[in-house]
Amino acid sequence: MNGTNTFSGNLETDTLIIHPGHHLYFNNSRVHVRKFHQYMGDWCTNSTWENYYDRGANFSLDDNAEMRQDYIQMSGITNVSGRDLNAGPHSESINTNLGWIFENLPPDDDELKIFTEDLVVCQGFDPFILNEDNIFGAESILWNDTDDRLEFEVSAPGTYRAKVTYEDGCSVEDTLLVKLSDEIVLDLGSDTTLCGGDSLLLSPLMDHAGIYNFEWSTGIDSPELMVTKSGTYSVTVSSGECEESGSITVDILDQSSTDLFYPKDYLCDEDTILLEVLSTADHVEWDSGETHLTRIITQPGTYYVKENFGDCVDSSVVEIHQIRTDHLTLDLDTAICSGKEITYHLPDGNFRNIKWDGVSGNPSKTFSSSQTVRVDADYDGCPVSGIIRIDTESCDSDAIGLPNAFAPNGSGVNKMYRPVLPDGLEILNYRMEIYDRWGNLLYHTQDPNDVWSGDSVDGVVLVFLSVDYLDQSGEEQHFSDSEDVLILR
Repeated sequence: MNGTNTFSGNLETDTLIIHPGHHLYFNNSRVHVRKFHQYMGDWCTNSTWENYYDRGANFSLDDNAEMRQDYIQMSGITNVSGRDLNAGPHSESINTNLGWIFENLPPDDDELKIFTEDLVVCQGFDPFILNEDNIFGAESILWNDTDDRLEFEVSAPGTYRAKVTYEDGCSVEDTLLVKLSDEIVLDLGSDTTLCGGDSLLLSPLMDHAGIYNFEWSTGIDSPELMVTKSGTYSVTVSSGECEESGSITVDILDQSSTDLFYPKDYLCDEDTILLEVLSTADHVEWDSGETHLTRIITQPGTYYVKENFGDCVDSSVVEIHQIRTDHLTLDLDTAICSGKEITYHLPDGNFRNIKWDGVSGNPSKTFSSSQTVRVDADYDGCPVSGIIRIDTESCDSDAIGLPNAFAPNGSGVNKMYRPVLPDGLEILNYRMEIYDRWGNLLYHTQDPNDVWSGDSVDGVVLVFLSVDYLDQSGEEQHFSDSEDVLILR
């Protein structure tokens, strides 16, 4: 709007721009601006905003609307936006203005502008005209110190100076810099296909050194985008008023991962393991070169399989180790004394699922009678078994005896005197002593293999015997006895 303008009644508008050097009156009116309001004067022109005859002048602005205002003389304007508005650092309150902020700063030569900000134009931009639409209310204009036309064409990047003189003799000088933006060259690459699990980093500009804004179709504004899903991805890159757009389609294959099935990852002594690939791959190949879906394993080691899904490859690996059980001996064949018992313990602590004749039990079992028992167990997952045989026999000391006579000069079997000892008896300590009828020691030995000849002795002698031995169950026993022995000649 230019000239002298009067608002009456209610007005709502997206944009309200008032040219400097003119007058704006509100006559019993209320004006609401939704997006943008501009009333920019300068120190050379008289720009006013007044309540016409105090008949009511209300103004309001949306919360998100932009406002540019300065060098305005205001009188009786009421802001009803619900928040204070800044009238401009150099604006002046002539009469009561409610809801406005006035800083009342003096004019600053550095702030006196004809143009707004410097311009950044795109490659191959169209020429544009600087004329009275840019310079309002000027009496005369001088471009680049030489050209006094009211219209001036800008056809190339460069620096453009203008001196504006108003009818009161006041003048303002300003410079406009028109810069050529760097060419925006996007390179997202060609549409592509990725394997499942892969990703693609999109970087549309090789050089991010300039000031660029990025707007991706995903909503992010970073210079790069990591793609992990199929789809078409587009980006708009802008610098000032210049922008370029591009897009790329990424297809990520929905391939199945390698599913290598095996019941266990260890071999027992003479065991085998079946490795099986469960997938819909185009091609399967093991590290051995085999191309079957299954493979029988008989030795410990590392086994590798890869699958091809078109140009995509997936793989899996398994480590097979060996469990040795051949060093374990679970068999037992032994005897115990009648009335005694023996406790059998499995030889190692890594046994699980222990069963004695099919009945679950502990790693140890006590036996007290003759029997044969089968033991089964798992050792680190491998099955082992053994047979336990227990026999009972008499271990009484009655089996040890002292003969009561012998004939040193006879022809029978008792020509030498010795105790009766069971075959295979494990003797720990042995002592035999022989005395005459008056108590004199005639003979003694600690060797169970020694015998007494009875030389030069007649009549009756006393024999004493003491034996420490181990019975069939391995327990220590003691025997001692004495006997009158007749020597026959």
